[in-house]
Amino acid sequence: MQKLWGSVLYHCALNGLGAILGVKCGPLLEHESTRTLITDVVQEVFQVLSKERITVEWTNAEAYLQDLIGRLCPVTCELYSSMLRDIQNGKKTEIEALNGAIVRLAHDHGFDVPVNWLITKLVKVKEKISAGLKDGKELTAVQG
Repeated sequence: MQKLWGSVLYHCALNGLGAILGVKCGPLLEHESTRTLITDVVQEVFQVLSKERITVEWTNAEAYLQDLIGRLCPVTCELYSSMLRDIQNGKKTEIEALNGAIVRLAHDHGFDVPVNWLITKLVKVKEKISAGLKDGKELTAVQG
């Protein structure tokens, strides 16, 4: 279980953002804005882990982030996320099983995880745009 949730942490932190921005994992750590988003995602996941009483090999979000930056990302910094590849190929991604699952679990416990929610929504829109799909609803101009 710990290895599975370790994988979930990694993919929630990086895959969605990499897919949205269309970049390899490495550049995500080169910018303050994306480092902040990654930190927020990880903190939200740890909130869910705590509520679900799931333990991982890291004691808290800060310990995980140090390991992510110091050990995990250097190994994968030149790779594009699988979500980005799926989007480029017009396929559905695993966003619902990752960040989307964090959103659902948080809601089950009565709290919000806004960064995971936003990443989930943005990836889903990219999936649809890439596949040439629309929701079928048009925005209407507000009369002023």
